[in-house]
Amino acid sequence: MNWLLSPPSLNDFLRLLRAWKFWLLFSILGALLGVGAYYAFPPDYRAKATVVVDFNLEESLTEGK
Repeated sequence: MNWLLSPPSLNDFLRLLRAWKFWLLFSILGALLGVGAYYAFPPDYRAKATVVVDFNLEESLTEGK
């Protein structure tokens, strides 16, 4: 139980860095699973916006109406 509360050593960090292949593999697999889930179950609602630009400032500003 004492090893659980002790700070990690340099060997622990080096062993973690040597596992870079697994980090890369699992990050790519996670990204592929995320893309697959997005295409299999797309979101129900998507945002859509329409912007109308009016260059006639006199007609677009209506005071007191």
